[in-house]
Amino acid sequence: MARDLNQKLQEMGLGSFLHWVYSSLSNTFRLSDPDVILVDSLDRAVGRAYDRHIAATVQRYTTHLPVVALAAAAGSWGAAMTPEAFAADAERWLEVPEDQRIDSQMFVARVDGRSMEPEIPDGSLCIFRYQPAGSRDGRKVLVENFSDAEQRYTVKRYRSVKQYDAEGAVQQRRVILEPLNPEFQAWELVEGEECRVLAELISVL
Repeated sequence: MARDLNQKLQEMGLGSFLHWVYSSLSNTFRLSDPDVILVDSLDRAVGRAYDRHIAATVQRYTTHLPVVALAAAAGSWGAAMTPEAFAADAERWLEVPEDQRIDSQMFVARVDGRSMEPEIPDGSLCIFRYQPAGSRDGRKVLVENFSDAEQRYTVKRYRSVKQYDAEGAVQQRRVILEPLNPEFQAWELVEGEECRVLAELISVL
């Protein structure tokens, strides 16, 4: 049945398929009346409809991860986020693919901007892990800038560049944040910017 329904969906298109199901299979499937949904964000609207109509059981850190309300900008620093804005969606949980292994150190955040394309398309929801251990060199990381009163965030590939003196000792260490999109330039974390690596990119949803 699943294979047949999927084939009909491909052949008929979504609108015709839903009309056919509603008119022909109401004795087989329990169908609600069509409804109008106001959409501010497609992902949020789909999530609300899914939670309302499918009534999925949220299993925290087993099948679902929290969605963090920060603007992880894949350009330069993202829009400033207050602690209140960060907490606004703290209780919203998103179901992740079955093959994705998750744990309590992971969360989901949206990445805006094109500098990490094609790996991270503009507007993507991504899974991150808090405070990655070990060397960060070459990893794609979420960096937090808290030099202002409000936190700001960006996603980049982390590069650690060391300069040595004549005796082979490390004289200076620079941190470069690299984009993946060649249309954008890498930039350095300059002295005076209070920054830290908050999380490591795990996957793009």
